Amino acid sequence: RDYDTAIRRKPDYALAFYGRGNAYFSKNAFGQAIRDYGQAIRLRPDFVLANRLRREAKINYEVIMREYHEAIRLKPDSAIAFYDRAIAYYSMGLFDNAIKDYDQSIRLIPDNSAYLARGMLHYKLGRHDQAIQDTRNLSSSIRNTTTRTVSEATRITKRTSINGLYGISTN
Repeated sequence: RDYDTAIRRKPDYALAFYGRGNAYFSKNAFGQAIRDYGQAIRLRPDFVLANRLRREAKINYEVIMREYHEAIRLKPDSAIAFYDRAIAYYSMGLFDNAIKDYDQSIRLIPDNSAYLARGMLHYKLGRHDQAIQDTRNLSSSIRNTTTRTVSEATRITKRTSINGLYGISTN
């Protein structure tokens, strides 16, 4: 937050972008780190350390993306793999790719928190109608999941009532 404040107050302060890039890097948020290091370099082209760390972040990001691509190739029906890759795309600012992966995650598992993530991205992009629709879909998904869970719990409870647990016939 301190870096954000410094950047708001002085948007041409390369060290603030560099510091925030380091904070993102330490959290493995390589896409965001790459963007901030890049901004530090644009402001100070002679910023050698920012350049080195940006290259290192790019290498880490590329390794992660290769792993996601491979996971999806091996298990193309994995909603989680698409969801995780969408998050990586988002962190790099590749919002259209992120939305496509959120879409695929939702297609694979319709009752999915990807509605929330995609809705937040739509909102960030100014697509408020789509964000509202995703919020509605998420609410519906939660209701459906809760209804199914309660129905299943009721069915199991009836089947394994206390009488049934002790071998007493309920007839």
